[in-house]
Amino acid sequence: MKMCDTQILIVADSHMERSHRWRKKVLDQSVGFDRAAPNRTAFLIPPNQLEALDMVINNWWVITAGFLAFCGFIGYAGRDELIKYRLNKIGTITQATSIKVGKDSWTVRNFYYYVVYEFHLETPYRGNAYITRKQAISGKHFERLEKDPQVTVSYLVTNPSVSRLTSKDSDNTSRDVALLRALGVFIAVLIFVAIH
Repeated sequence: MKMCDTQILIVADSHMERSHRWRKKVLDQSVGFDRAAPNRTAFLIPPNQLEALDMVINNWWVITAGFLAFCGFIGYAGRDELIKYRLNKIGTITQATSIKVGKDSWTVRNFYYYVVYEFHLETPYRGNAYITRKQAISGKHFERLEKDPQVTVSYLVTNPSVSRLTSKDSDNTSRDVALLRALGVFIAVLIFVAIH
């Protein structure tokens, strides 16, 4: 048992020594000194770039999470804009009724306003159908819809569940909020990188 423990310690020490030599070689090359040829300099990784690389490696999970969140918000905004573009091209306009307007509070001063509207369709396959959708709206739009429940919407005939407020009721709050959150995530990651 003692002989086995001694062999394990020797192997572990040997591995640590090789790792230490490799790291020392990288650091020597990063500052421009090659021990194998003292008269020759090698500039592979400048010290400031080495520190930045070390920071990225140690905090990869924060940067990765921020990048994914940023892409998610940008993708959501892009999808919302694509739907709006399709509805402007081939959408059918109809009148709907806002059956509910409200706001969800995440924090004391951060409100999420929304409207739930419903419109009626007559289709050859479904007969009479009522489509109900929910959409984010601005604070001013929220105040107006509390007084006037009638809204104008545009929908796809092939898929009526895809619809948006349009004409005088057009509202880009959903897209704008997604872009603001993407910007917030980007700034937060920059600040994190700067202080680390």
